[in-house]
Amino acid sequence: RREFLRSARAQLAAARDAVAGPRARAKIEADEKAAVAAREGDYGASNDLEMQNTDFIHGQSAQARATMREQDENIDQLDGAVDRVHRMASEIHGELSTQSRMLDEMESELDETTEKMNFVMGKLAKLLKTKDTCQIWTIVALTIVLIVMVLLVIYT
Repeated sequence: RREFLRSARAQLAAARDAVAGPRARAKIEADEKAAVAAREGDYGASNDLEMQNTDFIHGQSAQARATMREQDENIDQLDGAVDRVHRMASEIHGELSTQSRMLDEMESELDETTEKMNFVMGKLAKLLKTKDTCQIWTIVALTIVLIVMVLLVIYT
């Protein structure tokens, strides 16, 4: 499997070099120059200097077209990257919305629990302020019974 991956990567690198390497660029520029020369002609050049100027103009025109094509390819790649970033941002937004909703639900449940706890604490404070010794001894006795029962359940 590793050998296959190494081989595939090597073939991919060779293909990438063949398509985007310096020889391929030179070939593309030469083809562009020939296409421009065939399309635009020689501009009525009659001597060697005028032919050189015409060749220079054709070369510059071909180079400009190749540069524009390369820029178009780069813009297409950038467009793909922007689309990927947009998808990731949408996923992050969805996740944040879900977590925000969960936090809001937890906050409301915490508020309800706090209200219930405050109610119980108020009742407990009222009970502990009582001067009736009978109630206090009843609470102590019931607490001891509860502890004994829990221990019996645990150890049996």
